[in-house]
Amino acid sequence: METVLVYVHFLLAALMIALIMMQQGKGSEMGASFGGGSSNTMFGAAGGMSFFAKATAVLATLFFITSFALALTARNQSELSLESEIDLLGLPEINETAPAQSEELPSLDQGTDSAPAVPEF
Repeated sequence: METVLVYVHFLLAALMIALIMMQQGKGSEMGASFGGGSSNTMFGAAGGMSFFAKATAVLATLFFITSFALALTARNQSELSLESEIDLLGLPEINETAPAQSEELPSLDQGTDSAPAVPEF
């Protein structure tokens, strides 16, 4: 599944690059904005959204969807690989909800006022 997503992602990226390179720049329409050419069109001097612009928008949306899907699969695989590494190493599972049990340390105040016995040599 991940391999198919990577191939589709790469194909979408290549198609987006090709479509963007085939589009005309904004500078080519400057003559129409000053009254020349087809400035009396329904969408103004800039005109409507061209086929290339619409196709680029669709490809960009699909590119974002495949990016998100690849991120989700990478996260799921990293969680699975972490669990398998813990199993292989024989480490105990970490339970984050239970508090860590600690051994009680002996109290320094034993209730006696005398100093501890010092061994004599």
